[in-house]
Amino acid sequence: MNNFLKWQVQLEDEAANCKEALVCEALDQPTYRKAINFLKSLKQGLPTAYSGTPEQVIANLMDSVIEDAIIEVRNKALDQRIN
Repeated sequence: MNNFLKWQVQLEDEAANCKEALVCEALDQPTYRKAINFLKSLKQGLPTAYSGTPEQVIANLMDSVIEDAIIEVRNKALDQRIN
């Protein structure tokens, strides 16, 4: 059980790192809209309440990480000053 809990912590850390990498990659796009659309294009599309095989659960986790990245990009866009 200890190994599983360590793996869970590692997975959570990697998810956070992955989110930051996705945000950085998305912000290379010319506009925030394109950045968000880029991130949306990466989603796997599994229902959020789905419980399945480990592969399907990881795909669902990836969608969640992508959604968190979308929120961060959107927040950066909304933080821009109005001219």
